[in-house]
Amino acid sequence: MPVKKKDEKYFLTCPRCGSTNVENDLSRDMVAWNTLNRYLCKNCNYSAPFFPEVSESGLPAFRKNIKFRTKRKKEIIERYSLSKGILNKKLSILLVCCYILAFSMLLLGMLLFLSGSLNVTMFFLLAIIVMILGFAFYQNRTHHL
Repeated sequence: MPVKKKDEKYFLTCPRCGSTNVENDLSRDMVAWNTLNRYLCKNCNYSAPFFPEVSESGLPAFRKNIKFRTKRKKEIIERYSLSKGILNKKLSILLVCCYILAFSMLLLGMLLFLSGSLNVTMFFLLAIIVMILGFAFYQNRTHHL
């Protein structure tokens, strides 16, 4: 997407691969949630709310500098791709274990309830707490990548 500034053309440039083949990200989850405008690189499928505008003469230097990025800068760039939605987040084994434990507790509580035991409230309460803690940990871990 060329943008004309002064006498030189500027291009929205993908910070991950350096491509200028960038368009508005109109994917289903972006439109459905009515989120801020995001851009999508058609070469590497990177999506973020902000792409740098690089002048036509500065493109070769920008692309060359991609190779020399530190690990921290690469992580910052990837953070925006992860923030696209919950569908892009990798499931934590801890979250899966928490949910298995919580549903097992719910099942055990239901079995105790059906067998006539009256004190099953604690199983339901603990199961809900385990699910909430698992999800909170998962959100916190993926938010700070």
